[in-house]
Amino acid sequence: MSINESLKSIVPREQSGRLYQQLKSQQMACYNSADFLAYLGSVQLRTGQLSDAQDSLERALMLNPQQGLALVDYAEVLYLLRQPFAAYDLNQQLLLQTDLPEAVRTHLQMRQAQWSQIFERTDYRISLSLGHDTNLNTAADLNRLTLTDGLGTTLIVAQQDQPVSGYASDVSLSARHTKLRSNGQQYWQVNLYSRTGINVSSRHDQQQLDLTYNRSYRPRVLKSNVPLFSDWSWEVGLKQFNYNSQSLYRSLQLQFGLGQTLSSSCQLTHELQFSRQFYLIDNSSDAVELSLQPKLACHLSPSSRLFVQLGAAVNQATGQRTGGNRQQLDALIVLKYRDNSVDNTGEWSASVRQNQTQDENGYNALLDNNRPRHVDSVQYGLQYRRPIADKLSVSASVQQIEQSSNIVLFSYTATRASLGIDWYF
Repeated sequence: MSINESLKSIVPREQSGRLYQQLKSQQMACYNSADFLAYLGSVQLRTGQLSDAQDSLERALMLNPQQGLALVDYAEVLYLLRQPFAAYDLNQQLLLQTDLPEAVRTHLQMRQAQWSQIFERTDYRISLSLGHDTNLNTAADLNRLTLTDGLGTTLIVAQQDQPVSGYASDVSLSARHTKLRSNGQQYWQVNLYSRTGINVSSRHDQQQLDLTYNRSYRPRVLKSNVPLFSDWSWEVGLKQFNYNSQSLYRSLQLQFGLGQTLSSSCQLTHELQFSRQFYLIDNSSDAVELSLQPKLACHLSPSSRLFVQLGAAVNQATGQRTGGNRQQLDALIVLKYRDNSVDNTGEWSASVRQNQTQDENGYNALLDNNRPRHVDSVQYGLQYRRPIADKLSVSASVQQIEQSSNIVLFSYTATRASLGIDWYF
């Protein structure tokens, strides 16, 4: 059968489910028929059975390298299995055939144009939100401070150093340029975030700039030789943080990552990060930090996703920092849910994060008798996001932060709620 003739049997998607049940019973009897296997692989592709479709189509092409239906669908399978370069090359080879039916040629040309767009693209995002914060300045929840000086001395905390509540506007701008390569991808990304207090007695504005370059590598996967790690990457970044337009903090980061595919629905990533931290007002707080973060991402069902991140870090002071060196532990759990049975439905996201920091040396003789500082922070979040137009969505979120410490100056609570809009283009 020629490529032209075999392409006449392309399977309509709406008939795939019924046809699969009919073909499945004949699979063993027709195991040496390239035409049957191509037809079966086409049905398996259209019912989402990618691994089975790959097996059927590869055997069909082994029996008949010119089986047109198998060639067309095999390119689609490669693309869906995250091998876009191989898929693109095969699609290009098919377009060189002179005997293609006109409808098939049009389909291949449209597919080629669509696939070519993913090799290099630039994406932009603008996020605007307005909300209320019960503690804009993350100040301690106290108006008096008792010193451990043996005399019971009590200090009055100034009004401006107590929690300030008020409204705040948030603006986030980001741009990302991604380029696919035959063995992975690379991207440049810039994020600019700004928070401005509204109708408050004193300024509590924040600005943050993040610059990132990431390069990831994906080995060629053969079914007979599945690698231990599905991909690996390295990343460099720069972070700058300003408060009330004054530079407070800057860091340089280098990160390495290894990805593991645990199953068709779960991906595990191991990240090792080194950062050099600069505190521009008080350089005695400068430090170097080494952290390890395993991350697990799973599709629990077609409607729900789970993300779990754990972290452990050692932060080494480079100067005479109060408290000296410190260790940190971090855990984050995010659960997302979207009802995919309804078009343009919103997505719910619930999260909880706990962070613990332990100093190595005493903090201050006048505070908790110079014991090392311990900080325990818990954050709860709930967000609802819903599309309202193409590349435009609205969101509502609420967050509760509770931080406790043996040094009461670092204990505070805050509740934040906001309404926002996101535009992607």
